[in-house]
Amino acid sequence: MKPVNSCTLDRVLKSVSLAILGMALTVFASDDSSPVSMMKGEETWEVRALLTVGDHLPSRNPRFANREFRPVGALDGLGAYQLDQDTVRVLLNHELDGKAGYPYRLDNVTRLRGARISFLDIDRRTLQILNSGIAYRTIYDRQGRIVETGFQINEAVQTEQGLSRLCSSQLIEKDTFNFVDTIYLTMEELSDPLGHPYGGTVWALDVERQILYAVPAMGRMAGENATPLSGPQDAVALLIGDDTVPQTVEAEVAGQDAGFHTSPDHVVTAPLWLYVGKKNAPVVERALPPGIDPGRASFLNRNGLLAGQLHYFVADHGVRTVAQFNGTGATLTGVWKEIDVLDGAKAGEKGYDPLGYKTGLTLRREAKTGGAFQFSRPEDVSTHPVIGTRAVLASTGRDTVFPDHDAWGTIYRIDVDFEAMTATLKILYDGDDAGGARFSHPDEGIRNPDNLEWGDDGWIYIQEDKAKQQSPLFGSHSGEESSLWRLDPLAGEAQRIARIDRSVILPKGSTDESPGEIGAWESSGILDVTHLFVTRVEERVLLATVQAHTIRDGLIAKHKLDQGGQLILLRRPFAGFSGKAGK
Repeated sequence: MKPVNSCTLDRVLKSVSLAILGMALTVFASDDSSPVSMMKGEETWEVRALLTVGDHLPSRNPRFANREFRPVGALDGLGAYQLDQDTVRVLLNHELDGKAGYPYRLDNVTRLRGARISFLDIDRRTLQILNSGIAYRTIYDRQGRIVETGFQINEAVQTEQGLSRLCSSQLIEKDTFNFVDTIYLTMEELSDPLGHPYGGTVWALDVERQILYAVPAMGRMAGENATPLSGPQDAVALLIGDDTVPQTVEAEVAGQDAGFHTSPDHVVTAPLWLYVGKKNAPVVERALPPGIDPGRASFLNRNGLLAGQLHYFVADHGVRTVAQFNGTGATLTGVWKEIDVLDGAKAGEKGYDPLGYKTGLTLRREAKTGGAFQFSRPEDVSTHPVIGTRAVLASTGRDTVFPDHDAWGTIYRIDVDFEAMTATLKILYDGDDAGGARFSHPDEGIRNPDNLEWGDDGWIYIQEDKAKQQSPLFGSHSGEESSLWRLDPLAGEAQRIARIDRSVILPKGSTDESPGEIGAWESSGILDVTHLFVTRVEERVLLATVQAHTIRDGLIAKHKLDQGGQLILLRRPFAGFSGKAGK
């Protein structure tokens, strides 16, 4: 029997109990009082904007003037949980560069710019935002010290430059997947050496205590997201997508990224990573930098994030790249190979940070040498709602490196066997063959998949992010803007459920600097929240964001909000038939 995700079973029971009580929410659809949405629903899907970048939101934090909070833009990863009987708390990533945005303050008055995590408290029935603010009060750096300067985060300059490029995210509820606390896991999508001297850091938010911790044990990388799996009984397991820039094996300085003319033998892309963390590890010296007392890191230790082992996927039969493994329905088997993230004896040497952690490039090159399968551009990951050892991965595709085999992106199903430490991959949708010729042209189907969510109804919800750089370009054949899809992993059916609406320019007074560029905006941060709101059986409720990358003037520029966008709620109402995947 496959390990079962108990968190999902609890969600289903909550949804059913609410339906039996007959308490259906009726204000999902947009009305005259709700903001115009930057996204349009397809078929029976309805959309409603909950937040537009530039809005003033109520806040109970006296630190904000007039008790109002104005979130920055670049809305990305999401997490949500029930705060109390009437309220849902949404955690929201902002994918800003470390120098962007207006500065915010921690409890110790440290000022930081850059990426951040906001929270929004939403009434479950009216959808009104009741409270908002920054989701953490304190940050602990990679050495376990309270952050007092930006240098402790950016590791390069003594400025207010803080967190950078927080992309997708994962809320893991306490007592699920062997985690003790409710944790919001997110990662800095920073490739080295161009984006960061050593590579991005994984961050774990203690949701209840509002403390953000660096997680060095998971390694440095340009992380997109990590999703929990049902692993060993005394450990936690996380599957990781590493959205790094493809580089050459000789890449040591900025500008040596791999391209169309780089030989495949010299390209270093990202493998698929698997982290297995030991809970309450009694001996952790090998996994810690100098000066760290495990007793001071009890939150990380009890959740398996202080000491652990990183692995990468090595395919059987010498299969190394997407040129050898592609096509809808294809399968691939392989093993997980261990790799150390820390070598204290090499601290400060080339390819290592000052504490001895391997840079992201060092890890990727070592994995390539060890036979790691090289994905084109691994992005978001999400766990199956019932089978705890199964997940889905979106690889966006790179036509500059794999023009003939992964230009339009690929959706992979991944099954992990923790006893044998093996994995089986199956391609659920290959964009280059249009999902096994389900569409007449790749541009008519799912293109450059980015963020995704394996919904409780069995469907996989997928968002697009334009990545094509060579002809045919994204949208050039279909004329379609970036879209949101759902994919049936059993039958292979793909349905477009929403698309970006470029005619909606908000806030008022702003302009779209590239109105004719298809795909200049994207949707991100997809999340199934059906179980958190009052719905009927067979209804589906999702949260998503819009990143309006080309809206940067007016109110956005004045208040240093970086870019426009919205937080969107999508709803598919009861249709009188089963909406389960595979039916």
